[in-house]
Order: sequence, then structure tokens, then C-alpha cells
Amino acid sequence: MNDSSSALLIAPLGTAAAKRLATGEGKTPSSLMRAALAAEPAVWQAGECLGLPGYGLKSATVEVRPVVAPFGRFLPSFDLALARAVAGLIGAAPVPPLPFSGHSAG
Repeated sequence: MNDSSSALLIAPLGTAAAKRLATGEGKTPSSLMRAALAAEPAVWQAGECLGLPGYGLKSATVEVRPVVAPFGRFLPSFDLALARAVAGLIGAAPVPPLPFSGHSAG
């Protein structure tokens, strides 16, 4: 991790920023919306919030994309179907196929 002041940091949005973003529209109570937004990951630099994925980022040098983690590239074959389903639900890139077809077929 680079601890310099110019380093990017991924940290929770926080209650102050969530209060500015939360809207009272819809059926969800605004207090619940603020609490959920406060826990969302945001991109920070030098103490300034650069943005929240889905709400826009102030910097063009940051790209945010969903991934199936933490084992998106190292899964046993019996977990691939679940990982592919999760990737489809969150809009992540498809999980790659097994490197050797049929290698786990007994």
C-alpha cells in the first residue's frame, strides 16, 4: 500500500457524505438509505471523496468494475457454476472456463 497523500484509498463513504447523497424518494426510509450508503465503498484521495461507484467519479484515472472475489481466478470446478451465476447477477466479467476440459471428471 502506498501511504502517500496522492495515493488512492478505497474506504467507506461515511455518514456525512451519505447524508448529502441520500434522497427521500421511494418506499425505503431515508435513515436506512443513509446507513446503507455510509457503508458503501468509495474512492478517496488526500482526504477528499472522489466518488462512489454508481454515482460517478470525479477522476477519469479510476475505473470501477465488479469482480467475483476473492477467488475469481482460482476456483475448484464444483464452484464454477455458482461463480458464473454471481458474475451474471453483479455484472462482472464471465468466469473463465477450466484450463483442461474434463480434468476433474473421475
